[in-house]
Amino acid sequence: MFFLRYTSDVITRFGNDSRVAIWDLYNEPSGSPLVLQLLEQVYTTAVRANPQQPLTSAPFTTDLSGAIPQFQINSSDIITFHNYAPLSGTMENIVALRQFNRPLICSEYMARSAGSTFHTHTKYYHAEKIGAINWGLVAGKTQTYFPWGSKPNTPIPLVWFHDIFNNTGEPYSPYEIQFFKDLKLERPS
Repeated sequence: MFFLRYTSDVITRFGNDSRVAIWDLYNEPSGSPLVLQLLEQVYTTAVRANPQQPLTSAPFTTDLSGAIPQFQINSSDIITFHNYAPLSGTMENIVALRQFNRPLICSEYMARSAGSTFHTHTKYYHAEKIGAINWGLVAGKTQTYFPWGSKPNTPIPLVWFHDIFNNTGEPYSPYEIQFFKDLKLERPS
């Protein structure tokens, strides 16, 4: 299959490249047993390529009891997850993920109108020694400043969903930029 050869070729080529931090093998798999079979094949292919970097795949749900999230967690060297919930929901998700005793990275967060913001989550992730990657940097063709489910021709929302800068480089929120400039985080021990 083409995608398995592609997986093998890319990981073999960059498996010892210091610019690659982790291999997130499959974005948000969910659904049928066929998806699980594909995910298993992708993992097998990646393991055979023998990269020096850790392998992972973020569960698409906070319900970790299903076959797909169980496979993802059991097969991942580090646990990545996506969470756009307000901080209380994020904290509940973290409690569930901590039981697996592996490093955690929230590989998608920050959705302003969903209650996931830099102001509410950044210090928490730092204090808990959890990596965090927001989804969206510059407003562009993917239009991730619109919330999920936006209809075509919807005007640009007053509160952007994702994205930090507009296409000219101006920040959506000068307050967010100032928050990061003022942020004084202690280095985790």
